Amino acid sequence: MSGAATSRRAQREATPRQGDRREQAILEATRSLLGRAPFADLTMGQIAATAGVPRTSTYFYFADKTQILLVLYSDVLGQMTAELDRWFADPDKHAERWSRATIAAAVNVAVRNADVMRAALDSRGTSPEIDAALNGYFDRAADRSAQIIERERAAGLASPGPAAASLARALMHMTLQSIHELLRTGPGAAEADELIETLTVIWGRGTGTAPA
Repeated sequence: MSGAATSRRAQREATPRQGDRREQAILEATRSLLGRAPFADLTMGQIAATAGVPRTSTYFYFADKTQILLVLYSDVLGQMTAELDRWFADPDKHAERWSRATIAAAVNVAVRNADVMRAALDSRGTSPEIDAALNGYFDRAADRSAQIIERERAAGLASPGPAAASLARALMHMTLQSIHELLRTGPGAAEADELIETLTVIWGRGTGTAPA
């Protein structure tokens, strides 16, 4: 294949297809609409009109509005999981300092995506798909946290206490509920910083890596 042909093929592959552009437009339209109205009030017609996509075409990409929200929410949880995995992967990080950085990253991701997070959290109990996404994130985060607690206890960095798995799940429940409450109030930078400080202290004391 000639260099010119190879270049043209690479250019085509690097250029988003119409389907990709439409799908992204639908996602961005939904994100935008969530900043103006509750998810329960949105319709596929509104989403299609905002995206500039024919309403019938919208169903080619997403079965319903819940599936659109699921994609947006899964992306947010993916960002939060990436931060957690970076924390878990580095055993040399000092517990209190690194937990602060990780908590800050999670809170900041949630705040940047507040409309999506609020919509998803408000949909708990009504959408099995949303519940499964949140439960999957929660279980992974709790499992990672329990392993970190056990690692820190073994290294003498944390005091003995309740079973690591039970402690991690309790702390994760508290953390997610606190973030949800923050998002409900329309948080500013000061409120987000205060929550980060509060959660850092609670995690440090709860896991025995900081003095009570």
